[in-house]
Amino acid sequence: MVAWISVALLAASAVAVGVAPRLMVRGYSWEANTISESAAQGVRHAWVARAGFAGLGAGAVLVAVECRSAWGIAAFCLIVVFGVLMMATAGASERPWEAGAPYRAKEAQVHSVLAGAAGVAYTVGAGTVAFTDAGAPVWLRALSLVVAVSGVVLPLAMARRPQVQGLIQRVMFALAYAWLIAEALHGGG
Repeated sequence: MVAWISVALLAASAVAVGVAPRLMVRGYSWEANTISESAAQGVRHAWVARAGFAGLGAGAVLVAVECRSAWGIAAFCLIVVFGVLMMATAGASERPWEAGAPYRAKEAQVHSVLAGAAGVAYTVGAGTVAFTDAGAPVWLRALSLVVAVSGVVLPLAMARRPQVQGLIQRVMFALAYAWLIAEALHGGG
């Protein structure tokens, strides 16, 4: 039952993250602008992307609960931390992408710290799963490793290619959804 609830949350989150760019005003580009920018302060319909963050976080926590015995305590804790930080990220928004738009700098800083810490927990957690879940099929352990590597490589690519950072981030999120759903359905054994 927990697995199916987590899959439903993750699927709803993916839909929210996918729909959010379509609700943005002119000037937002899903290729150049990040998901956080579609959830930014003062942005109309930002709640949609924020709900996506919250759903991803809640889904990740439930996946960790479902898989805790197979993953071990370290991976369990790291993915729970990732999930909690993603939910917290939904409550602290990035600054708007539009030049000159008013925003609260401290809130944007909190968002950045939370998102960065979530990324570290996610990356290390996925890597830990790749090496600790000996009962998982080879393809799922390989996916865990791909996800962990992407957690390092894709943010670096975003920094080097800001004109496509939104696209790169969406690839990273798609990998996260695929991995978490696969883990939920596998159930840690």
